[in-house]
Amino acid sequence: MATNYERFGLTPDCNLRQLKHAYRKLRRELPPGDKAAAVSLRKEYDDLRSDLRLRRKDVPAIVSFFSRFGFLTFGIAVGIVVAACLVHYFLSLITPNFFPNSAYPDLALRFSKALAGYIGHLVFYICFVLIYIFSSLRRRKTTGMRHLCAGFVFGCIVLGLGLLLPTNLFSNTGAMLMDLPNLRSGKLAVAEHVQISPAVSRITIPFGESLHAGVKHTIYFPKDTYTGDGDIATVYYLPHTRAAGKIDLEAKKADLLSFSNGIARTVDAAGHTLSIERDTGIFQMQKQDGTLVQAALPRMSNGFLSGRVGIGTLPSGNGFACYTVGQQTMLAVLDPQTGEYKGNWDLGNGTPCALYQNNNLLLILTRQAEGNSSLLSQYDYSLALYDAKTSTLLYQSKKPVVSRAELDVGGFTANSVWLTKSSTFENQAEFRFVLPADCMQQLKKPMATYY
Repeated sequence: MATNYERFGLTPDCNLRQLKHAYRKLRRELPPGDKAAAVSLRKEYDDLRSDLRLRRKDVPAIVSFFSRFGFLTFGIAVGIVVAACLVHYFLSLITPNFFPNSAYPDLALRFSKALAGYIGHLVFYICFVLIYIFSSLRRRKTTGMRHLCAGFVFGCIVLGLGLLLPTNLFSNTGAMLMDLPNLRSGKLAVAEHVQISPAVSRITIPFGESLHAGVKHTIYFPKDTYTGDGDIATVYYLPHTRAAGKIDLEAKKADLLSFSNGIARTVDAAGHTLSIERDTGIFQMQKQDGTLVQAALPRMSNGFLSGRVGIGTLPSGNGFACYTVGQQTMLAVLDPQTGEYKGNWDLGNGTPCALYQNNNLLLILTRQAEGNSSLLSQYDYSLALYDAKTSTLLYQSKKPVVSRAELDVGGFTANSVWLTKSSTFENQAEFRFVLPADCMQQLKKPMATYY
């Protein structure tokens, strides 16, 4: 038997495929018409094939499976996916700005890098996938399609997933190509005066973190560049890729604080510590240099503090406190130099439920529940607009907005502030406060611009 293997140019550890190739080669080398030699060669081939099959029966099934799986073929497929991603990453690093004259330089640079990366990724991927499939099928041409190894099948699955994960190569590349004219001309889509918040999806490819902007807008903005949640802004973005070029922040949402151990405390952007004691009604401002200013909140004799409070500082350096005493919402502004209040205002019945700051303006939304049970309750919403520059209330709603749902400020329109359900962005036009034109003009002045 060993001699027979040597005649075929093989060793006893060969496989059936190698044996078949060797037999066909020897068969072609036989003299034409020599039937006896052909029959003898065929008999030797059958004997060797039977011997190999007997040997395979002695091999454990798992060993046999792994030997026939085709790990090399599968590994090549995985290598193509990894290499394509590396090409994408490399091109994204070295690509310069293709649009140096763009009005949105940061967006132009991000777009150029993403476009080069995705096109290079896709071209590399398609070329090597075609080579992979063609070469694999060509090798199996002589043995038949039934002899395709499992490694090739699983390799094709990996290659298919490589087009879709983590993002769709075809859709992203197509979207970028469609947005090329928009970026060159500087004509971006605009979502005006809308509430923006982080989206549920945190996909960071290709243009940054996803943000909700109003009703139907989802945009991508560079990670860690803008971290606001619930702010009112105007967003400029490419319509197809949804890549944001600029965000004009119009109103920043302030947190309403709950009392912990009888104290509500926060630290402002300048590092000053502000706090309110619920039992005593003492409002404190402690500066970074250790200077402490404190004063009792107005109207504390009429009741006690309840619910949540809003505290912070204005651009002038004055501290403000929005709080509920009894059943009334109050606004007090403290002068840090004298420790005296520059004024206090009664904002009506209810508790503060949303607080926004725009430059020198404070937008305060209050809510009062009516009804005997939580299931049957309806809420009366009121709005007040305070101007710190003139120390006056520019606007105070006379008629409440009534809703059974919990509402929040959803954004601005041409002449009004509209409210939206906290859980959805539906029915915006149903709830709104119409403000005077001079108030709306001041509200729409950007606080900051993020590129």
